[in-house]
Amino acid sequence: MKRSKAPYTSFTAGFYRPSATPPVKQSLNQLKATNVEKTLTSAASVPQQPQPVAPVSVQPLTNIHVPLNSVKPGDLPPLAVYDKNTVKLVVHFAQNKPRDDVNVMVISITSHKNTPIKSVIFQAAVPKTMKVKLQPPSATELPAYNPILPPSAITQVMLLANPQNEKVKLKYKLSYLADGEQVADTGDILNIPM
Repeated sequence: MKRSKAPYTSFTAGFYRPSATPPVKQSLNQLKATNVEKTLTSAASVPQQPQPVAPVSVQPLTNIHVPLNSVKPGDLPPLAVYDKNTVKLVVHFAQNKPRDDVNVMVISITSHKNTPIKSVIFQAAVPKTMKVKLQPPSATELPAYNPILPPSAITQVMLLANPQNEKVKLKYKLSYLADGEQVADTGDILNIPM
């Protein structure tokens, strides 16, 4: 008695058991097509990673100018940023919104030195997802402090564009000439409310 040439697929207790249905012979092209379909099907069932959202571009601030006399004080209290060597820098928050993503602040620099300070320069930088613009300051010098008169102040309007409403981290540099010596201090303003 001749045995059939049925393929065997499993081994149980020492005996081969023939497969119920013999495999269908396929050409090489059919095998490739089947493998491609399986790959596409399995790839479709794999959960896709969320695509990153393209960042919102920051519009330039070059065409925006807010005159100091048009600034309306905001409800937030001023933020004391710098207080060294009798020189003080405070940030005042305004109600003005020249554009939906732009906030207006006013930098105020005062001195209680008995001698004048000169060449006062305030600079600011923000992350690339934001833009900052400093309008020209009201002055670059402060006279010697006179306790009889109110202190003079340098004011400067600062515009901050933050289209993604991210937490603001502003780096600043304040430099000035006092008693013949150049002073330059840097710092971060981390808690700007927006």
